[in-house]
Amino acid sequence: MSYYLLLISMDSEVGALRRSRLNWTPSDRLVGQSGDAAPEDFRRRFRFLHTARESSRKGITGCAWSHLSALRKIADEGLEQVVVLEDDARLVSPLPQLASLPTDAAVHLGGALRTPGCWLRQREEFPPAKEARVWSDLQEGLNPLKGFSIVGAEAYYVPNAAVARQILHVAEAPNTRMMAWDLFLRSHGLVRLLWFPNCFAASDAEHSQVEGRRLLRHLYADGPRKIAARAAAMSDGRRLAARAAGEA
Repeated sequence: MSYYLLLISMDSEVGALRRSRLNWTPSDRLVGQSGDAAPEDFRRRFRFLHTARESSRKGITGCAWSHLSALRKIADEGLEQVVVLEDDARLVSPLPQLASLPTDAAVHLGGALRTPGCWLRQREEFPPAKEARVWSDLQEGLNPLKGFSIVGAEAYYVPNAAVARQILHVAEAPNTRMMAWDLFLRSHGLVRLLWFPNCFAASDAEHSQVEGRRLLRHLYADGPRKIAARAAAMSDGRRLAARAAGEA
């Protein structure tokens, strides 16, 4: 069997533009939803800072609801070897052989290094020197998320319906507090492995459909070489997403 590449993409101008730039072919597409499409009881489980813009709240809620819809599709249809992909995911490294991936756990195939603690304390808890040590410990292939976490949910592997149901079991519990999807996965330990180097990286060509900017350091194989050059930009709080076309 081969990979089933499940694309999440909105029916919007940005969504159409992103789909036109894909350098991989989806197996299927799930229409991304805005926060207004999610049920009220689901929306009430989110907590936002009072300063969060309404557009950002809707985007975060809709993103999580769209990912849940993708997992429901996997569970309901009994899909296997699925990669759930957002429409800004750009293929930057070959996908691993399926035999190299687990059958009982989800795996990050994209994302960026972040402190394992509070993400608001990224600069204090995860300075470049500490990040360099994390890089040195990463092995080609599967790595446990130890001493760091991953930001971004542009690409992750779900081997089968059973694993999809494990994530759904937590997310659909009425008392589970919801948050941005990547933070939700991290907070509940639902994806504890990553594949290094990244197979996919988030495009930096335009604003996300979920408004806001993220501090990103993608897991490219040559990442350690770039840490020193980017440390100054990190101190200024700039976005550090690697441009796949120019750097991969």
